[in-house]
Amino acid sequence: MHRVYYVPLNLCTHIQTVMKRLIRRKYRKLAKDKQKKKRERNRSLGTHLGFHNKSSHRTSKTYVSKQCCFCGESLDNSDEHIIPQSLNGRLHSREIICSECNSEKFGTVLEPVTKSLFNPILLALKFDNAKSVHSEDPDGIKYLVSKDGNASLVKPELTEVNREGQTYISVRGVKKNAIKYFEKNAVDLLKKGHKLIEFSIDGITEPSPPLSFESKFEISPEIILQLNKIAVEFYAYSGLNLNLIKHISERVNVLDKELNNVIFCNWSGEIRETKPEEISHIIVLRRNKEGALFCYIELFNVVCAYIKLYDNCDD
Repeated sequence: MHRVYYVPLNLCTHIQTVMKRLIRRKYRKLAKDKQKKKRERNRSLGTHLGFHNKSSHRTSKTYVSKQCCFCGESLDNSDEHIIPQSLNGRLHSREIICSECNSEKFGTVLEPVTKSLFNPILLALKFDNAKSVHSEDPDGIKYLVSKDGNASLVKPELTEVNREGQTYISVRGVKKNAIKYFEKNAVDLLKKGHKLIEFSIDGITEPSPPLSFESKFEISPEIILQLNKIAVEFYAYSGLNLNLIKHISERVNVLDKELNNVIFCNWSGEIRETKPEEISHIIVLRRNKEGALFCYIELFNVVCAYIKLYDNCDD
């Protein structure tokens, strides 16, 4: 036999719920319109903030190219993130680079170095692609800090105490590793003639000690090439004449580590002051009074640099 239960409907509550949904939908639409206007304004300024929910996209091009902006081969629908996806770059296009340059060349040479340089920042922001780092407490005990912020002992800590003719051993660490380490030391004691009297596992949550780790923030030739690559790709994405920057794109294409045209700046906010809680990527194309074109780049507001793309040009 089936039983049917009837629940009295409170019409007033139902109307209130519907109204709330309509109001939320209205404000979501207003927020989307506001974001759209902001993206259009940023696009007109030639900028892109890497942490936008959606990427800005061009509506038109001045120069249309069907060739890779580096090697000149035909485009093959390769999806390229102008600021590396590993750094949470959102701006991407299938109209600037071929798959061989994208994956096989730059993806194997520049991408690993870039990600390694910014890994401490990725870890602090708890990005999924961040790698765990080794750190230590004031006593020199080594820990492994994972991407979710949890710290665990790299090596289990063994304490051995002799009391009243009996040997007590205690192992502190991650459960799986601690048990293995305990078994190893217990076997050694059994071989010496000791007998196992009692064995217990206690789960104890300890507060994380103050940890520190060393990280070299070194600007290598690969980082210089990466910044030039970003500038060339954003220039191509903006639909500008690629012939004017061949002197840069050709050197990036052959991974010329002698390329040294990047000027690092904004150490004291002389170019742009960041907001207290701002974490962003920025790319800007600007021309000075003399007609020279520059590309200004910020990565996490930590690496700030500009590159002169070309001198005065009538184009």
